[in-house]
Amino acid sequence: MTAPARPRWQDRIRALESRAPLGPFPVIGWIVIITASVVLFWLSVPSFVAFYDLPIGSAFVLSTLQCLTLPFAVRLPRSAMLLHLITLIVIGYITRDSFDQFWPVPVPNLLALVVILVILGLRERWIVAILAWWLAFLAMTITVLVNTEDWTSVSEWGEDVLVSVTVTLIAVAVSVMIGQRQRVRAIVESAKRDVELEQAKRSVIEERARIARELHDVVAHSMSIVHIQAESARYRITDEAARTEFVEIARSARAALDEMRQLLGALRPDDESTLYAPQPTIADIPDLVHSTQKIGHHVAYTNEVKPGSTSPIVELTAYRIVQEALSNIVRHAPRATATVALQATSSGISIRVANETAPAPADARPSLNEQGGHGLRGMRERVALLGGDIVQEPLPGGGFLIEATLPTVAREGT
Repeated sequence: MTAPARPRWQDRIRALESRAPLGPFPVIGWIVIITASVVLFWLSVPSFVAFYDLPIGSAFVLSTLQCLTLPFAVRLPRSAMLLHLITLIVIGYITRDSFDQFWPVPVPNLLALVVILVILGLRERWIVAILAWWLAFLAMTITVLVNTEDWTSVSEWGEDVLVSVTVTLIAVAVSVMIGQRQRVRAIVESAKRDVELEQAKRSVIEERARIARELHDVVAHSMSIVHIQAESARYRITDEAARTEFVEIARSARAALDEMRQLLGALRPDDESTLYAPQPTIADIPDLVHSTQKIGHHVAYTNEVKPGSTSPIVELTAYRIVQEALSNIVRHAPRATATVALQATSSGISIRVANETAPAPADARPSLNEQGGHGLRGMRERVALLGGDIVQEPLPGGGFLIEATLPTVAREGT
């Protein structure tokens, strides 16, 4: 028995906790770090030579290693921190006779240590940043233990150690708080994207199920007619062979209707208020236009398509396109002027719904008292199902255009 799959959001959180949540390092961050490295290098070399009596070659090498760890800490934070701690111990050892100066962490080292701890606090988990600070404190302690013969000289280095520990601890605390805040924000945004993706997928599935319900309603009506005609044919036809054929046709139609009812039962929503409602047609579009006009829109409506001149599926699709288009206008362009035009063509019908740019946004945006679909995707799927074409695009002067062409009769297989 296999274990249940772990939700994707848990995997996402684990991934974010295992590495930094900030993604690619920003350009401004690189500029700051490189600038800090260069400035610290030019401060460190003369400081080591002038105040700690280091040979210029040693000062150059140690300063180079110390400053290179800063940009490397962005990509290899733990390795860079380890190298920085080794450099810290070495510098503390070779400057052990400079009790009259800031020791065991010279000032240039302290500044570099603060920078690299801030990088860790922002880029790594909080436990890594705290561990790095503790190791830095341990490195200071080891340097003091190895290089101090008389503990009574604590007055010479104790205050310096206290200042170093305090400054680095403040830097770690602040950077960790900022880093954790950004980490939590990244987790929330990632979870939000996952939820939106799941909602979009669910909307598509629900819309396809609704389209299937409506199309099956139309098909079931046609199958009922076939069944009735086949059942009555045996009373109107005297030929025995033909009567037998019609009996078989009636039996097949009845079986198909039973299967259709079972399928519709699975596709129906829990709300049965619309279970037996007739499917809308082109003749119901004026009611949509009137509802839109009542809530503040000026809608010009023209219809050159004769009722019943197309198949019920095509009429239903035309109605849903106009319904969704008007709903989008109400939601996204309140009080905008719109036009709805239906025209008969040589191969089918043309539907055009366009709106102008909305005036000043209203305080409240009313909605149609109709059950719309799930946006432009639903329109495209309905039109593609019939073998038609649809254009959905913004207008150059503002507003939006939806223009669809549907065949008079749905293509085979629908």
